[in-house]
Amino acid sequence: MPGEIWYEKEIKAVVDQIHAYGFDAKVVESVNVHDDIKIGRDTRDELIIAMAKKISSCLNIFGGTNYDR
Repeated sequence: MPGEIWYEKEIKAVVDQIHAYGFDAKVVESVNVHDDIKIGRDTRDELIIAMAKKISSCLNIFGGTNYDR
């Protein structure tokens, strides 16, 4: 959901579940942007911080991006 923080342990649990079924997980397709960020409501700063934490957690699990692939 937009505005939620994805914690590393939660992401890791999902990745482990995917691996248990013989699949691989290497990326997150997208991170939803809360409408309050898009239209600049007063809550946007708090939501931007949450979004940054979500992206940071994903980077810590999946690593950086390699555009040369």
